[in-house]
Amino acid sequence: MKVKILGWGLSLIFLYFTFRDIKFESILNYLHVGLIKWVLLGFLFYLFFFISRAYYQISNLNFILPNFRFKSSLRSIAVSQFYNSFLPARLGEIARMNYLCKEENISKTSYLSFIFLEKVIDLVFMLILLLAAIVLGLFNLSEENNILILFLFVSTLIVFIFIYIKFNESFLKLVLKLTPGSFKELIINLNKEAISGLNFLKTKKQVFKSIVLLTLSWGAMLLTFWAFSHHFIIRFGFPTYTPLILLISSCIAMAIPSAPAGAGTIHYGIYLSLLILNKQAVIEHKQEVLSFIVVFHFLSFCLDFIGAGTLQFLLRNQTKGLTERT
Repeated sequence: MKVKILGWGLSLIFLYFTFRDIKFESILNYLHVGLIKWVLLGFLFYLFFFISRAYYQISNLNFILPNFRFKSSLRSIAVSQFYNSFLPARLGEIARMNYLCKEENISKTSYLSFIFLEKVIDLVFMLILLLAAIVLGLFNLSEENNILILFLFVSTLIVFIFIYIKFNESFLKLVLKLTPGSFKELIINLNKEAISGLNFLKTKKQVFKSIVLLTLSWGAMLLTFWAFSHHFIIRFGFPTYTPLILLISSCIAMAIPSAPAGAGTIHYGIYLSLLILNKQAVIEHKQEVLSFIVVFHFLSFCLDFIGAGTLQFLLRNQTKGLTERT
């Protein structure tokens, strides 16, 4: 309940700061028939994102689930995206965990540890892209300190995870000394499962394959963002690399535990990005820009709610039959 209140509270704050000056009739004027072909193209790219992400998960869990089925992995990704579209604070990842733990008989602690590290890797990937964009002069930030703080936070998190894995025995001994006897067995089991989930990359071949699949998945999402923003970029003279900046800002905004589908935080993140990319165009065409942000986020929501919902529905009977036979 507290997570929901926090998520909705943050969303309402960011929604206010983003759309306090918008005239909502301008949103209807922005929608037109010409967008349909680009929306359909975006859906095709999004389907490829699902496929590459499913194989990425299989590659990462190769040593934990050696017989991990593609259809189960694909449906778990669809479950996650579908529930994230209407549950706050990315709680769709919990639905994904519950589905796979039941479907593949994997420990919840191990899989939750894996999901946690997976999201850290995604965030690091986006921060690397952001830093590359800043170095190349594509994204001139006026508040570099905020990015530096975020980068240092993620770096500290990675270092802590590395220390926890590397010196796990010493860490566990220290915790057991401070733990009452009745809870020691529970702590040992939880630690074992957590290490299993965090330490999922074991060979160079697996690491290389995971990096390739991770890049392909975000490349597919980049093409989706390009299809959804193509008309807007040409119409108002934004740079050709705008979809990349939209992808980076959206993913970083999603790290904030906001309400369903990143409402508010993504809107505000995209607005700030467009303001940095072309401040004059945003000021001169503010209503059109705000309308684009609303439509862009609505299309993204449709991807998760309709696209992911349809995909998991189509896969439901097939995975159910496979589970029964297994």
